Amino acid sequence: MNKEEYIIVDENGKKIFNEVYTEIGANKIWDMYNGIYEDENGERYMYIEKIA
Repeated sequence: MNKEEYIIVDENGKKIFNEVYTEIGANKIWDMYNGIYEDENGERYMYIEKIA
C-alpha cells in the first residue's frame, strides 16, 4: 500500500518548504500560515500538491 505524500507549493508550482507531508500534516502547515507564505520576496499563496 502506497502512502500518499504532499508538498506545499506557491502559485507558480515552486516548492515552498523542503519537506514532504501527509495530507493531515500539509493541512496543518497551510492552516498555520493561513494559506499565505511571506518571505523576502513578498507574499505568496500556498497550495497543497499531492505527489504520490
